[in-house]
Amino acid sequence: MNGMKYKTPLLLAIALLLFACNSPTPAAVPDNPQSGTALAAARTRVPLRKELATQQAKQTVQAMAGLANAKGLETPGTSTPGTPVPGTAAATGSNTPGAAPEAAATIVPPATAVPTLTPSWTPTPSWTPTASWTPTPSWTPTLNPTVTGTPSMTPSPTITVTATPTVTPTVAGGGGSKIAFVAARDGNREIYTMLLDGSSPVRLAEAPADDSAPAWSPNGTRIAFHTSRIGNFEIYVMNADGSNITRLTTATGDDQYPVWSKDSSKIAFTSNRDGNQEIYSMNADGSSQTRLTLSAKEDGGPQWSPDGTKLVFTSLRDGDAEVYVMAADGSAQTRLTYNTAYQGDAVWSADGSLLAFVSAADGNKEIYTMKPTGAESKRLTTSSGDDIAPQWSLDGSKLVFVSARDGNNEIYSMNNAGTEQVRLTSNSADDSAVRWAPDGSQLLFVSSRDGNTEIYSMLANGSAQTNLSRNSGADVEPAWQLK
Repeated sequence: MNGMKYKTPLLLAIALLLFACNSPTPAAVPDNPQSGTALAAARTRVPLRKELATQQAKQTVQAMAGLANAKGLETPGTSTPGTPVPGTAAATGSNTPGAAPEAAATIVPPATAVPTLTPSWTPTPSWTPTASWTPTPSWTPTLNPTVTGTPSMTPSPTITVTATPTVTPTVAGGGGSKIAFVAARDGNREIYTMLLDGSSPVRLAEAPADDSAPAWSPNGTRIAFHTSRIGNFEIYVMNADGSNITRLTTATGDDQYPVWSKDSSKIAFTSNRDGNQEIYSMNADGSSQTRLTLSAKEDGGPQWSPDGTKLVFTSLRDGDAEVYVMAADGSAQTRLTYNTAYQGDAVWSADGSLLAFVSAADGNKEIYTMKPTGAESKRLTTSSGDDIAPQWSLDGSKLVFVSARDGNNEIYSMNNAGTEQVRLTSNSADDSAVRWAPDGSQLLFVSSRDGNTEIYSMLANGSAQTNLSRNSGADVEPAWQLK
């Protein structure tokens, strides 16, 4: 229907044009109801009427062509009525000039529609859907699986929380309920005990002199220590509650650093009573004091083998520090290490099959292991800082030690083969003097992280680090009660 709407007037206009060109007398043009514009009245003179008809026919053809082009812009189902041109009248057949001829109305489209019809209808790129409609990743329900799945993935925090209370109480056969330590909180160095959580500190040996180096007997009933209360350092022993303080050594020199044999029957110690520092042993009651080493240089750091038949120690007798071993009676003294650099601080593994020690053979101090015969020496640590003070776990599977590899002294752990080295403490202050709990679940150590030196505990994996001593004075030399 829209096509016929524009084709019919166009054909009429073409026919009118042909007729005007060939006819001496122009015919009246009928009204076009679709256009709304009337042709001008015919002139009375024949030449003028013919010329006017020709012009009008051409105008009609142009108008119909414009309307044909504009049909793409017309909204289907609507039409815009044309506007009659004011001042025109119906044309008549009169030849008299000036007379109002009888008009044939012709619809002419608005002038403004013609020049803008051709380009304006073309769809522009602005309609093209942009990327903004595309669903963004924010709609993806990634949070729901995470939220709903977390309850089944939360054992890690609960393990840490539940581990703390289970470690604190005494484990049957695994250790006692107290920690001995040295504190200067009352002016001079004295020996104290406290419970495993740091509570109930008790001063055990009150004297105007310094008391140091507390060592629990393996049966957990007594503490050996050295003191300068009579002028020079001597070895004393007391009960776990501080009662029955007994002097064991009586010499003009300094007797220091007592170490219990595994069966609690003997004590080894160092003494310079004979001129230079040597290793001695005695019974737990102070009887049978025996000099075990005899050299022109210092011998020190004795450690009993687990079966009590041997002692490993460090000696300067050959010009530099080396590791030696001897029988419990001082016989069969054997040099185990050979190097011009420092080698010492040897400690036995729990089963007595290995010795861990410190060696500077490769430049800085590192941790090594070897057989008690000196065979199969193996370097465990490799770092730019000194690694010192190795301590075996009760089952012999791990070692803890102190290292300055990261700038200051921190505590590390590793497997007995040197693998899985893990930093346990991390702060700007020094952490040192690390000791295993008898059951292997916790560690004691000394730290100055809170401004002064305090005693801390932590789980074997380095978590739950806790200040136990909490005092303004220096607290050092922690020792676990063994039973």
